[in-house]
Amino acid sequence: MQKTDSIEITYPAVSGLTGTGWPVVAASVVGLFFHFGSLLVVTFSLFIKPLSEQFNWTRTQVSLASTLACLTALSSMLVIGWLTDRFGARRLIIISMSLFGALFAALSLLTPHLWLLYAVFAILGLLGPGTSAVPHASLISRWFTSRRGLALGVMMCGTGTGGILWPIIGQGLIRVRERFALMLCRA
Repeated sequence: MQKTDSIEITYPAVSGLTGTGWPVVAASVVGLFFHFGSLLVVTFSLFIKPLSEQFNWTRTQVSLASTLACLTALSSMLVIGWLTDRFGARRLIIISMSLFGALFAALSLLTPHLWLLYAVFAILGLLGPGTSAVPHASLISRWFTSRRGLALGVMMCGTGTGGILWPIIGQGLIRVRERFALMLCRA
């Protein structure tokens, strides 16, 4: 029988609460605080009435944008999983978060054209899974062998924290906008 050399492939693993894996967890907490689910999905209902009033759209028309975002997110989730395996989670997260952030900021430039709202939300839905827990969990699972469950649990705190804070922040932004508008009307 012939003896062959084998190569062992290992990933950096952290066994305790100190080491290089925890900054990756911290970055994932921040990423999941700003991801599709905790930012767009949770706060969308706050903006239905203001968008309806500002652009003279019905609430049904505005709500359809959220449905489009969720449907496109659903359709792209498998692709995002494959892309995570193919190109690596870090690249995918960085690209998805950058594009998602730029497109989310572009919502401030909406016009009364309803198709623009739908197009932006459909693309946000396509990018959303790239900002979700899927690539973050893949990345963290490669850094931890022991305490992996703890690391993933800490990572998911970003989503929970976003789900709690973004509605409060969104409501505060709406109030500031209304006060600012009143100040301009009085001037």
